[in-house]
Amino acid sequence: MPSTTLASLSTLRLGGPTSEVLLVANPEDWFELVRTIGDRQEDPPLTHGHGHGHGHGSNVIASDTGHVGTVA
Repeated sequence: MPSTTLASLSTLRLGGPTSEVLLVANPEDWFELVRTIGDRQEDPPLTHGHGHGHGHGSNVIASDTGHVGTVA
């Protein structure tokens, strides 16, 4: 059962459950993330901007039905 919602990742508090959220703190980690998802034969990850300082996903509007798959 998903434990994270897209709503919890945005200031507008919109968006349903997601299967997995992975934080990519270092740009080099992105390639490893994509490789891992490819090895799992999953769809590409949903990319969600969550900057440091200010912003924190304030421009994100997500469906309340959620996202099946990985959110990066």
